[in-house]
Amino acid sequence: MTTAPETARNLLDAAYVGLNLADGDLVEATERPTSATLSAWVEKGEWLALGRHLGAEKIFFVNNNPVVVFAESKLGQEHWLSYFNRIWCMGRPQLLFLAGAGELSVFNLTKKPGPEKGTTRKATRKGDGPEKGTRTV
Repeated sequence: MTTAPETARNLLDAAYVGLNLADGDLVEATERPTSATLSAWVEKGEWLALGRHLGAEKIFFVNNNPVVVFAESKLGQEHWLSYFNRIWCMGRPQLLFLAGAGELSVFNLTKKPGPEKGTTRKATRKGDGPEKGTRTV
């Protein structure tokens, strides 16, 4: 008998419970204050709006600083680097929990993001890459 893979929703909910984050400062990322986020909006509102804009579902805070970001990917793993790069741009969070169908991955946001497939970026060494100063990855 085979079991169906866990849904991204189930994996994120299990992470919230398993890490006991629901008892802490875990806040839904939203563009505008809601009844649930109203009391925290002054200290965390900009982070919550930015997180929502970048695709975050919830953000865990320590002393009003975003530390862990949770997101759900409806796209395949080949798009996960794009999620990492977007959330990395927030600057402060340390970890990204990214759930997809059947898998929950944790990314270290203290590391530099990688180039996305098919993008062009500046080469790091003279003459590196197919064209002067650029490299397609």
